[in-house]
Amino acid sequence: VSCDINHTAIENNKSNGINISSYVSMVKVNNNSILDNNGYAVNTLSSTDYDFTNNWWGTADGKAISKKFNTPSVSYVPFLDGPDGNSTFGTFLQGSLLGNQHLTADKVYTIIGNTTIGLDNTLTIDPGTEIIFDGDYTLTVNGLLDAAGTVNDSIYFHYKNGVKQGKIVLNVASPYSSKAAYWKVENLKTGIDLENSLQLSHVKALNCAIGFTVQNGGNLSNFSAVACDQGLTASSKGTVSEGLIQGSTNEGIDIGGGPNYTFSNVEVTKSGTYGVSTPVSGGGKLTFSGCNIHNNGISGTYAGFNAVASYGNSGTLILTVSSSSITNSTGQGIKVQGIKLYNHVYYSYLYVSCDINHTAIENNKSNG
Repeated sequence: VSCDINHTAIENNKSNGINISSYVSMVKVNNNSILDNNGYAVNTLSSTDYDFTNNWWGTADGKAISKKFNTPSVSYVPFLDGPDGNSTFGTFLQGSLLGNQHLTADKVYTIIGNTTIGLDNTLTIDPGTEIIFDGDYTLTVNGLLDAAGTVNDSIYFHYKNGVKQGKIVLNVASPYSSKAAYWKVENLKTGIDLENSLQLSHVKALNCAIGFTVQNGGNLSNFSAVACDQGLTASSKGTVSEGLIQGSTNEGIDIGGGPNYTFSNVEVTKSGTYGVSTPVSGGGKLTFSGCNIHNNGISGTYAGFNAVASYGNSGTLILTVSSSSITNSTGQGIKVQGIKLYNHVYYSYLYVSCDINHTAIENNKSNG
């Protein structure tokens, strides 16, 4: 069933204004008046992103409109600013936003639902702009991104209070044509999830559950992750340079999968557990150059650098640490261990090949 409703008054009903059951493939509800119903304005359990944009809901307050829905996925921004009014998103972001979007520093924007910038669209954010997450929502940019702050005027993303909610996903359509620099993200569940080879630089993550996730060729530089549960996670390939990861509750850097990463000139300090942890589960290549991993494991006895195989597929992880220092850990300086695997037919091996050169491993509480 496909449904198209427009220029209709859906008002004063004793239950829901619109109730969508199963097997409805497409719904377009635009330019209507939907208000004063005793139930929800819209009720559906479908996860389909139905188009409910440009309707009058009895208010132009995006937060108030969001409470009129009992549904996991409906796009209702932009909305009308009055009966038969003008289309506006005000300062609210939600749903699959159509067309190019330009956020300016003279307004404070609020994300009131999962928000997506599509492949053919551009999100522009001016220096000094503030964006607040009103709940545990995700901002996903699949199109172009033009969001470069300045040294004195960064772009600021944060949750509305000290609880860690919200996530930014950068999976831009053209990484080399997009710009992202001088951001501050605070109190988010995942500060920034860098999904492809976009160059992200001069960014700060503060008090997030995960400061940064770098994968699929992501390039993160000139960054800091301070007082996060985990400073940085990585699971495929990428480049990370010129950074500070400090005061993580758990690992400073957590690397999974069959990784291929280069870390250069990164300082990792005062992590609750490992400074760097890679629970080896397959082959890959990790290179650390000019890194300073020190004073980690403050909540127990932990190695500064932990590369220990526990499960996964046979292969060899090639680990190179050069011109670096691993010092003052509460456990070993660096712990490296492979494993013999058994798949109910034969044994295989998951190896770690380690090359450490021109590196200081000193003053650790256990083995170097």
